[in-house]
Amino acid sequence: MRRTKPVFAIAVIFLFILCAACSEEKLIVIVQGPEHEDNRQVSDPKMVKRMKHIIDQADWKQAKVEMTSSPQYRLGFQKNKAEPVFYNVWMNADNQRLSLIQGSSYVQLSKENSVDLIELMKGKQDDIALFIVQ
Repeated sequence: MRRTKPVFAIAVIFLFILCAACSEEKLIVIVQGPEHEDNRQVSDPKMVKRMKHIIDQADWKQAKVEMTSSPQYRLGFQKNKAEPVFYNVWMNADNQRLSLIQGSSYVQLSKENSVDLIELMKGKQDDIALFIVQ
C-alpha cells in the first residue's frame, strides 16, 4: 500500500504535464498569393509571432473601404485547427506600403512594417529588394 501512493502521485503529475503539453495553442499563418506557388503555411513560431505583432500593433481604423482591385494576398491566422481569421492585403501603387482590410477595419502599414510583413509572407530575402525597388 505504501508503494502505490508515490507511484499514483507520479502518474497523476505525469498526466498533468502531458495534458498541458497537448493543450498548448498552435498558431499558423496561411498565406494565399496571386500565384499558386505563392501559397504557403508559416508555422515557425518566431515568424508567426512577428507577423501577428505587426498586425496587432498597427493603427487600425473602423471604416468602410472599397479597393479598386482584388487583394494581392490573403493572410489567415489559424489557432488549433479552428477557422482562420483572414486579412486581405494590397500593395500600394508604388509597392512601398501594404494596406490590410479585415471585416470593417482598415490599416495602411508603415514602410518598415510593410517590408517586414512581405518578407515574412514570401519567406525569401531576395524578394524584398524587388518589392522595394519596383
